[in-house]
Amino acid sequence: MSRFNHVRLSQLVYQLRLGPKDLRRRQIERAEDLLADIDEAKEYPFEFVYHRITATQTPQSRRTAKPQMLPGRTLLADVSSLILILSNSLSLKLSDLQEEATPLEDLAAEYNVSTKTISRWRERGLAARKVVFPDGRRRLVFLSSSLRRFRARHEQMVTESSSFQRLPAEQRKEIINEGRQLSRHSTSSPYQVCVRLARDHSRAVETIRSILRQHDKAHPARAVFPGATARLSKEQKSRLFEAFQQHTTVPELAKRFRRSRSSIYRMINEIRSRTLLGQSIEYIYSPVFDLPGFAEQIASESRPGKAPAPTEELHSEEPLPEYLRRLGEVPLLSLQEELRLFRRYNYCKFQADVLRRGLGPYQNPTRLIEKIESLVSEATKSKNAIIRANLRLVVGIAKRHIGPQAGLFELISDGNIALMRAVEKFDYSRRYRFSTYATWAISRDYARTIPEANYQLLHYITGRAEMLDVAADGRGEGELLRPEVLAQKDLLLDILHGLEPRERHILTAHFGLDEREKPQSLEAIGRSLGLSKERTRQIEHRALGKLRQLLVPHKGNQH
Repeated sequence: MSRFNHVRLSQLVYQLRLGPKDLRRRQIERAEDLLADIDEAKEYPFEFVYHRITATQTPQSRRTAKPQMLPGRTLLADVSSLILILSNSLSLKLSDLQEEATPLEDLAAEYNVSTKTISRWRERGLAARKVVFPDGRRRLVFLSSSLRRFRARHEQMVTESSSFQRLPAEQRKEIINEGRQLSRHSTSSPYQVCVRLARDHSRAVETIRSILRQHDKAHPARAVFPGATARLSKEQKSRLFEAFQQHTTVPELAKRFRRSRSSIYRMINEIRSRTLLGQSIEYIYSPVFDLPGFAEQIASESRPGKAPAPTEELHSEEPLPEYLRRLGEVPLLSLQEELRLFRRYNYCKFQADVLRRGLGPYQNPTRLIEKIESLVSEATKSKNAIIRANLRLVVGIAKRHIGPQAGLFELISDGNIALMRAVEKFDYSRRYRFSTYATWAISRDYARTIPEANYQLLHYITGRAEMLDVAADGRGEGELLRPEVLAQKDLLLDILHGLEPRERHILTAHFGLDEREKPQSLEAIGRSLGLSKERTRQIEHRALGKLRQLLVPHKGNQH
């Protein structure tokens, strides 16, 4: 029971899970006190619920003009789910509890009801905790104080459920014998056997399953489903998950592995959870991610439309391979489209990382797992769109680095990998064009694989003025026309556009980056701008500092 009836309660619980452990414990206690005071027939404003659980007022930014009223019946279920999720986030051990706790199966046996009946009680306000048992598995337990409170409010319902059509011992024995015969002489899964028995005896499937499970647990030598109580090995679970990924249905898996459908789902979710927990999710965080309504803004943004295909093409005397010919079909991105894709890419990963903190190594809500997987998938789509729009940039840079050490397609392959890494590290909030950063990242990667470029690029990435001297040096024409030097000079001129016009003018004039003009002294530049020589030097120093920041790779947040 992890689905919420009210979106604001769902948002609140994911916010509370990020708080300190002691605070979460107090919030669980306050939430259970709230359960005892909720009347199913009444409605309650969200602000009241928020205050009772957090002991604080609703933030001004999250208040609405008209108070949102929550019906008591659905509020009971949501507060119960909130308690369960918060307790799961604490990773408490059974020994950490301060009072007696009864596991779900034992409680069902004690009251002679099915676990489905217990689930209905939880929807009516019976609070459950999820704790870690000695075997490492997380299971539902019910505190004695929670049971006392619930029974005090619903004594008649509990009594009726416990005594409702109690199965005679003879009928139980008949169900067990028939189940054993069906299990031995058919290829049906345990679930299918329970369905047939439920139909023949006019009982709920969950009731039949509970009877057979209790019998097998008490009499393993005469079990209805031999081996079904034994845990699958890691290798068996791996095969199960591999079959699931190859679109084998859950009923087929239940039949193949002699397990119930619920246990198959549980094992699949366990592996999915472990996979998500083992993934590295890196992103560039922005404070706007936490602003109210930002999630809705991201969801409402449409994907950028196709722009006209560029006129620039790759020219060659020989027929071009299919890969190169098709690059021109992918439209370039405008600045706004680029920002939108990067914002969506990083926000989806941020959201996935936040939700992933609520996962445990074992049982987790399917809906939560699917939400995280969906966010990771959306982030991947945005990343791929950015990469496709910049593949021509890789080819252009690779052409300038062709030499005896590396051919074009080898360079393109290496450049594509560098481009993928650049997407992950690019800080879009600085509002520079991605092509500037990607050009630097790809050229830097080539410097590691092309020996001739190493020395000059090591000087270049420090942001020192020596590289500017190299770009404007009056050496022989042959030296200046070397592909590495031309590539670095083109890159430098591109990065200069990230500076203010006056800073760009001073650097260009002082180091002679404009081939039509000779290098000028700072004094002469200052006179043309109406500045003193010292002031001109200060502006140049500031501009060089900005270049260092542009040239040093940004370290993205790692979580």
